Amino acid sequence: MKNRSLFIGIILGIIANFFGFLLARLILIGKFSVINLTNVINQSYDDGLLNKLISLGAFLNLLLFFFFIKKNKDSKAAGVLIATMIMALLTIYLNN
Repeated sequence: MKNRSLFIGIILGIIANFFGFLLARLILIGKFSVINLTNVINQSYDDGLLNKLISLGAFLNLLLFFFFIKKNKDSKAAGVLIATMIMALLTIYLNN
């Protein structure tokens, strides 16, 4: 059961980071198209903003992490932390 909660936390962390990415894109750039998500990601990459937007998207992971801590769901909180580390590694990779 603990491994399942950890996996759910990882998935929720990645989803939260993706929605945070889209929210950051909408706030900072203003252009957003739900129909062409691949175009949004490609345009962010071409503009050199993809790694920055992914980093800003991790803010939702922070909120999700503290929510799980408050609800005593430590395994899910650990999963969100792992997802945040994965996104940090992705950001480092995109910087190079």
